[in-house]
Amino acid sequence: MAASSREGDWVLDFFAGSGTLGAVAAKLNRRFVCVDANPQAIEVMSRRLGHAAELVPAEAVAAAAAADAGTAAVAADAAG
Repeated sequence: MAASSREGDWVLDFFAGSGTLGAVAAKLNRRFVCVDANPQAIEVMSRRLGHAAELVPAEAVAAAAAADAGTAAVAADAAG
């Protein structure tokens, strides 16, 4: 991550599992989005990244995207 992004950049992990990318991103001052469909993974990430992230339920992201394509990005920016 340090070699392929700069401080303040966004990084994305669609299969985040335990949230390793988010943990490293927080240490390296990157903004991040971690996505996973597994409820246990979400719970682990929530505990692991609670200090550096805000959990945004899938329903909220879907509703925002349906209302306005730009809203989902704004919501993600506010969470970072």
